[in-house]
Amino acid sequence: SLLCSILLISSLNPWCLSDPDYSKYVLPSLNGDGEIIVSSNPMEYASEISNGEHMISVGIPFGYYDRAIGLSGGDLFDALVEIITEGYEEYTYKEVWDILKHSDLNPHNYGEIWELYVEKGYDKDSTYGPADWSGWNREHVWAKSHGDFGTTMGAGTDAHHLRAAFSHENSRRNAKNYCFVEGPRTSTFNCYEPPLSSKGDVSRAIFYMALRWKKEEGLQIDDREIVDKQPRIGRLSALLQWHDMDPVDPFEINRMNIVYSYQHNRNPFVDHPELVSYLWGSMKGKEWDGGVTLQVNSDQRVNRDRIRSQYTWLGWTVFKKK
Repeated sequence: SLLCSILLISSLNPWCLSDPDYSKYVLPSLNGDGEIIVSSNPMEYASEISNGEHMISVGIPFGYYDRAIGLSGGDLFDALVEIITEGYEEYTYKEVWDILKHSDLNPHNYGEIWELYVEKGYDKDSTYGPADWSGWNREHVWAKSHGDFGTTMGAGTDAHHLRAAFSHENSRRNAKNYCFVEGPRTSTFNCYEPPLSSKGDVSRAIFYMALRWKKEEGLQIDDREIVDKQPRIGRLSALLQWHDMDPVDPFEINRMNIVYSYQHNRNPFVDHPELVSYLWGSMKGKEWDGGVTLQVNSDQRVNRDRIRSQYTWLGWTVFKKK
């Protein structure tokens, strides 16, 4: 069967699937509107969850990823590019301020944004002050000089990789590659290591950029540590490990859904974390089976011919497509 057990109805209790790709996926806690409940900040959540225990995403439009099911390799990559490019809406760099004030809120204080890297809340209206490096600004997770796309509409303003960050720490990271160094917020001339609660967010933003902007900007991930204007970033080996070290959490899912409400495209690696291994990891070259998805029973019509097995949980259907 698809589900072999569920210990307790809790957002932090993993449920067991017969397929090892999904053996550690975690059920989310939802409110009455079917939206994910974000009760902890990323730092708190990272201290409670185990390696690879990705939370199942919510809010995926029915059939959104259908055209990618059963594909592999370059065909899978191209299908995902089409999916997240279709209907994509661009914003100016100035307009991204307002998106981040909505998407990056501190779950314990809606008057604050949650700062990537430094792991704390900060007054959402105290944006970057050049005189003393105080305040927060818009961090390009994929450094904008890696491809030299700057802040022009497109890759330079895609909110799936723009995060609220403390100005001074953003400057310290600069255009460095992401690598293991000596722990949180340590760096070398070419590398920067974020803390645990940012590692997965960073990796999935990088994987997204290498997918969404591969054809238009030539972006790609490799294992080098060079810092220049080539459209590449590293290190792939670290990012693959960080993806599971800091699994998808409620904050990240909620953030992606808010960005989706603006840009009308999603991050496939938040919705389906296993896709990372199909494009860059151990499953590369194998057919993707569609993964695991949650849908609302009353609002969504499920095509039962395409479901291998299902389990109803608190009014939701967990299903895995053939």
